[in-house]
Amino acid sequence: MNPIKASTGKSTFAFWHPVSLPVVWLGLFCAALCYGGLGLLLGVLLRGELEGFFVIIMFSLIDTFTQNPVGNPAANQNFIVGFPSFAPTQISVAGGFTHLLPWSFVLLSLAWLATFVLLGLAIFWWKTRAWSVHTTASSLA
Repeated sequence: MNPIKASTGKSTFAFWHPVSLPVVWLGLFCAALCYGGLGLLLGVLLRGELEGFFVIIMFSLIDTFTQNPVGNPAANQNFIVGFPSFAPTQISVAGGFTHLLPWSFVLLSLAWLATFVLLGLAIFWWKTRAWSVHTTASSLA
């Protein structure tokens, strides 16, 4: 296939031809799920939108910068695996250069989503509960 013909009108294909585009999109979708769950958690914890925007932007910058082998000489350390965008990045890289679908990283992305959502819902329940109100059986009837 002629790369010039394949790249006409497609900005991504002008510089890179992924082996499996659906797997690359799955990686991007998993990243969106992880950060969506983080947004839910931060929406419960922070008071205003400005704080939320600042924290999400700074968190995502730090999260992705630590994985960059050009900008960070410690990008191959073991603690990088514990960051939320590590698994979606690995899914996208696998889709870009192989025919494999790394199911373990898909499950890790879903685990981050579940952790953020459950923690956010638990904090929401704890913050909205009226701890000082006690009802008796006679007041409910």
